[in-house]
Amino acid sequence: MEPVVSNTIKVQLKDLPAALDLNEQTIRRAVAVGALAGAHRGRAVMVRATPTDQGLLRASWKVKPGLAEFTGFSETLAELINDAPHIAIVELGA
Repeated sequence: MEPVVSNTIKVQLKDLPAALDLNEQTIRRAVAVGALAGAHRGRAVMVRATPTDQGLLRASWKVKPGLAEFTGFSETLAELINDAPHIAIVELGA
C-alpha cells in the first residue's frame, strides 16, 4: 500500500477558473486527487449504509479512478460503483 501524501493548495473559488485556464498543472492534479478522495469517502458512507446479509453487497462497493489530471468538466475523475449482480434487486425491490 502506498503512503498517503497530502499537500494543500489554496485557491479562492473566484480564482479557480483562471487557475484552470492557465493550465496550472498543480491545480489540475489537485482537483483530480480531491475527486478521487471524495469517491473513497463516499464508498465508506455507502458501505455503512448498505444492508447486509452475507456481506457481498457491501464488499462490492469500489472506487474506479479516472484521469490523474483535471482536463475539463466532461471528464471522469473517479467513479463509485457497486458491481454486485443483485444490486438492482436490493435497490428497486423484487
